[in-house]
Amino acid sequence: MTRIFGMGLGTFIVRVLGAIITGGVSIFLFLYIPQFASENLPQGILGFSESQILFYGILIAVLSGLGIIFRDRWLGDAAAIGNGTVQIYYLYAITNGGIMTFALSGTSISINFTTLLYFLMLPSGLSIASGMFRVFTRGSLQKFQDAEEIVLR
Repeated sequence: MTRIFGMGLGTFIVRVLGAIITGGVSIFLFLYIPQFASENLPQGILGFSESQILFYGILIAVLSGLGIIFRDRWLGDAAAIGNGTVQIYYLYAITNGGIMTFALSGTSISINFTTLLYFLMLPSGLSIASGMFRVFTRGSLQKFQDAEEIVLR
């Protein structure tokens, strides 16, 4: 039986397809929507330039894909934790900390939505906590499983 990264071929193919779909959704959410917004909103309202949006959009998509492919492994947990961290930074930085200011007809308009921003960051924070929990429980379960194998032999 063919094994890739310790997974069966069927499992690996399904995970790669899931990673492609997740990466596509991430690219849409973190790359195309902000680029569209930066073209149609007043100049300087977003906290990132086009190149930064591109970099973070691709980074989030790659980390999402790695998290799917290597789920239930150390690398997948590290990718999920890193992805959550990058998403929180991205959301905070692109929205200027939840305060957007722009000039309209000689008047400066400021929109403060920091509370909403924290709610938008909540799923990423829960992803980080979930990844950390998986890392800690896997480490403790590994010792128990190793001891169980020694006793059964």
